[in-house]
Amino acid sequence: MSTPEIETDSLVRTYIKIRAKRKAIKTAYEEEDTDLKGKLRMVENELLRRANEQKLTALPTDSGVAYRSEDKHVSIADPDAFKEFLEDAEDPYLFFEQRPALGRVLEYQNAHDGNIPPGIQMFREFRMRVRATKKKGAVDDGSDD
Repeated sequence: MSTPEIETDSLVRTYIKIRAKRKAIKTAYEEEDTDLKGKLRMVENELLRRANEQKLTALPTDSGVAYRSEDKHVSIADPDAFKEFLEDAEDPYLFFEQRPALGRVLEYQNAHDGNIPPGIQMFREFRMRVRATKKKGAVDDGSDD
């Protein structure tokens, strides 16, 4: 006994329905994820406010600990000054990614008494990270987006 062959049009319709369903699920996920990230950021900002107010770098609780961390960002503040600096640099391409290379700028800063290259500005962003207290059998996924 042979299995009846499914018509090509039916396969195409099925494929289109599955693709549309995947797109709908992905869109719903992305919308909810964006909302949840915003809520996490609001809680993080409140934790940072409290830590700053209390002059603390960590807020330990029974559930876990919120601790302050620093992210650094660089951008070109004065393109002309930075261009002039690059003309004299031994290997100017070390300073580039799609933005000035943070690692290379930090290396330069360490080697030059805390100064950053001309034409660069550095931004510091303090954030609160949260790590759950490990309980027997519980797992903290460890992610902190």
